[in-house]
Formats: sequence, C-alpha cells, structure tokens
Amino acid sequence: MSTLKQPIDMIITQDCGGFNLGSFLVRRSSWSEMLLDIWWDPAMYEQMHMQWEHKEQDALETLYSTQAWIRERIGFLPLRKINAFPPGACADKADDPQYFFKDHDFVINMAGCEWGRDCWGEMEHYKALSKKLRKSWWKFWQ
Repeated sequence: MSTLKQPIDMIITQDCGGFNLGSFLVRRSSWSEMLLDIWWDPAMYEQMHMQWEHKEQDALETLYSTQAWIRERIGFLPLRKINAFPPGACADKADDPQYFFKDHDFVINMAGCEWGRDCWGEMEHYKALSKKLRKSWWKFWQ
C-alpha cells in the first residue's frame, strides 16, 4: 500500500487523446503558482504551442512527463466525474462508457461539436435534460 508524500494540488482528467483540461481543479499554493508560471512561460509554451495539436494540454503533458515535482502533485479523476463527453466526441472510443455523459454526471464538455456535429442541437438537448433533472433532483438523493 502506498501513501502520498505530497499533497495533491491539481486534479485533472484524461480522455481518448490524453490530458483533458476542459474542467480541472487547482489548489492555490506555491506549487500551483510555480506550475502556472512555467506552463505559460514564453520560452516553453509560446515556442511550442503551434506544434502541439492540443496546445495547453500537450504543454502540461510534456511538463508532467519530464518533471517529477509536477507528477507528484497531480491527481486524476475519471473523465465523467468533472468533464463528461457527449456522443460523437472521442469517436474512436464510441463504445467506452467511461467517457460519455450519463443522466447525472456533473459537467458535460461539448468537445468537438464544431466538427461535423450539431452544437446547437446538442446544447438544447442537455438544456432540456437539465430542466427535467432539476425539477426532481431531490428524488435521486433519497
């Protein structure tokens, strides 16, 4: 059994393409201030972000893979806990339920809706679902 030696200062999720920063949590600390300074440093981010497909996510993945002091303070949650996808996102994992929204997930990330999907229709669907669930939310907690 392992124990944490350092506190967790950042909580993120991963999707079919790697880190997903659609929703993440950062605790204010000297560690997180240093991470943000390095993450957005022009010498690293500005010079590389045009080469990276997912820009800030790829930048953080690079830091995570090369810097032990960063790895030891990042924790991971399953994607659906804070960043669920609608059907159509992560198309290569369409049958994997760990990525896709279920009726009571906390947040839906409209990832990729502008590429061949009906963004407006998807948002209207989730808006209607939110209204339906909000009316009877207390029933789910009994």
